[in-house]
Amino acid sequence: MIAGIPKESRPAETRVAATPDSVRKLIKKSYQIRVERGAGAAAGFPDDAYAAAGAELVDAAQALGSDVVLKLHKAYSSELLKMKKGSLLVCLIEPYDKDGTMEKLAEIGVDCIGMELIPRTSRAQSMDALSSQAGIAGYRAVLEGASRYGRFFPMMMTSAGARRKHASWRCWVPASLAFKRSPPHAAWERRSRLTTSVLR
Repeated sequence: MIAGIPKESRPAETRVAATPDSVRKLIKKSYQIRVERGAGAAAGFPDDAYAAAGAELVDAAQALGSDVVLKLHKAYSSELLKMKKGSLLVCLIEPYDKDGTMEKLAEIGVDCIGMELIPRTSRAQSMDALSSQAGIAGYRAVLEGASRYGRFFPMMMTSAGARRKHASWRCWVPASLAFKRSPPHAAWERRSRLTTSVLR
């Protein structure tokens, strides 16, 4: 069985569907791996790393002509035409977009596994593409926000934190504590000292 990893064609996309480490795992499962030259360059994975992992470096047509094609995003019409009948496309398929992709897949006889449609069960947790990518987007959102915030962030914070004013300083406090009407207790005062950044 031959699995192909083409370079992502969507503008500004820097990710790649397989890393050298995941290529090694697939090869151990008896797959032959074809990687389009330059597919991982934008993600920091040079061609040499894929070759060292055991992949064959090919052009786009050969990668798309594999038995199984691994992509992040669905293939464009021009890419679908390079896929062979009976092959399998694994990607985020976005099936509810009315762009003709599903009809084209049926017309050329290509099967597809939409990663976003895999049931979110405990057994399939390792294949949950939505949660993993949403988590990455959340981290990126914090970095983007921090670069524009104009103030310092405290050294300790959690995802449950909220920016609240406490006493004479500003600090991040858990929302569950921020709305308590009772006076701060000793434990809260200790935590407040640890998580406070003085931003007068």
